Amino acid sequence: MELFNEIFENKFLLVLLTEQQYEKRLSEMIKNLEKDHKTICYICLSRPYKEIASSLQSAGFSLDKFFFIDVLTSHYKKPANIDNCIFLQDPSGLAALQYAIAKAVSEKHCSVIIFDTISSLLMYEQTHDIVRFTHQLTIEETYKDTNKVFVILKESSSLAEYYETLVKDMEMFSDKKIDIAD
Repeated sequence: MELFNEIFENKFLLVLLTEQQYEKRLSEMIKNLEKDHKTICYICLSRPYKEIASSLQSAGFSLDKFFFIDVLTSHYKKPANIDNCIFLQDPSGLAALQYAIAKAVSEKHCSVIIFDTISSLLMYEQTHDIVRFTHQLTIEETYKDTNKVFVILKESSSLAEYYETLVKDMEMFSDKKIDIAD
């Protein structure tokens, strides 16, 4: 699979998907990553941990190889402690998210980070703040050996203008952008 090879060859990969492709392509990508990575850090930006974990298990994945960072659940309710997940308080707390990622990489030895979906942050943050955050992840020594996959949903809604700006800005310092056509 071309996408799978690109993840290994590039430390910062942008993957653009439509909503129709999202589940299938994300599942394919995770299936291939699971084979060769000890631990996958999965950043839950668009759906809460419980929903993603259930979806992964339904697709036949074992959660043993995953460490999750959930930015949504605590915003609505107090979650129970779970060994393989950090629940952050606020979806707009990029500093807390960066700290949680550093912890996952250093303590859980994550070799790949999947941001599902970085474009979801547009609901909470300005484009330049998201770009600054992602750029910081590319220059930090902590993440130099970690592959980062930023999934972006193609937008045709009122956020389309911001989406286009986000993609254009992130593309400047990404290793590669893959726009998966239908």
